[in-house]
Amino acid sequence: MLTVFHLVAACSEVTSKPPPADTATAPDTADTADTADTAERWGLLSTHGVATVLADFTGRETTVFKDEATDAELCRAVVDLVSVEHDDCGECAWAYVLEVQAASVTTDLACPAVGWDAPDALVGTRRSYAYAEDYLGHGPALLVHDDNAWQPVGFAWWDVATGELTYARSGGYVAW
Repeated sequence: MLTVFHLVAACSEVTSKPPPADTATAPDTADTADTADTAERWGLLSTHGVATVLADFTGRETTVFKDEATDAELCRAVVDLVSVEHDDCGECAWAYVLEVQAASVTTDLACPAVGWDAPDALVGTRRSYAYAEDYLGHGPALLVHDDNAWQPVGFAWWDVATGELTYARSGGYVAW
């Protein structure tokens, strides 16, 4: 039997962090005065979007990368998306091929760590999004077309009367 956990797992690409280093080994006697600056750090990547989806799709998606230890924002990137054609998604309420109209970085302390070193390169690229009102019996979901199949990537909420869509997805932990 599927549970809400299964939908959350299916809707996120959470990367688990490696276990902490073994502290039972003998300490290193080498100079370690500057190891705090070179130690691997982890951040959490998340994306949320808002759009109007009626006869077409017009929206904005914001990706944020935050330091896990301090919660400091390391990267904030924004993309504007518009539909260029309808797509096919069996039992979805709607599906569109979207094109990136604009992409920018507004905070850049570690954007290259999450692939945001050249936002202008995204302009003109396309992606397919769909909305399922009741994905596998677990509630509303945003789906992305990857590898010839629709994949759930996050929870979504769509008001059919106003066309207002909001969605959220986790990109998991990223070392930086």
